[in-house]
Amino acid sequence: MYIFFGGLTTLVNLVVYTFFNSLLGERLWLISMTLSIGLSILFAYIVNRKFVFKSKNPIWPEIFHFFASRLLISFLFEVVTFQLIYNVFKFRAKFLPDLEYAKLIGQIAVVIGNYLVGKFAVFKPLKEAATLEDDHEIEE
Repeated sequence: MYIFFGGLTTLVNLVVYTFFNSLLGERLWLISMTLSIGLSILFAYIVNRKFVFKSKNPIWPEIFHFFASRLLISFLFEVVTFQLIYNVFKFRAKFLPDLEYAKLIGQIAVVIGNYLVGKFAVFKPLKEAATLEDDHEIEE
C-alpha cells in the first residue's frame, strides 16, 4: 500500500510543481517547490494515516511529527538535490517542459526517507512509542 500511495503522493507533488512552475516561471522554482511539498505532505498524511498504517493514535501529536519530519526530509533532499543538480552542476535537462530531471531525482530520495521515518518514527503504535519513551527515561 505504501508504494501505491507513495506513487500518488509523488504524482501530487509533481503535478502541483509543474502547474506552479509553468504559472510562475523557472526563476520562482522555490515557491513552486514549496507549494508542491506542502500539498503533497497534506495528501500523504491523510492516506498514510487512513490506508497505509491504519493509525489509531491521537491525531495532533501524530500530525505534528508527520509534518515536521516530512518538511525536514522534503526540503533537505528535494531542495538541496535540486539546487545541486540544477544550479551547481548546471544540469538543466527537462523531463517535461516545466519539470526538470533534478526534481525527479530529488523525489526518489524523498520517497525512501519518508517511508523510513513514517514506519519507524511517526506511525508506530502507541504501546511501542510508550515503551521507547520509558526506555529513554531509564537511560537518563
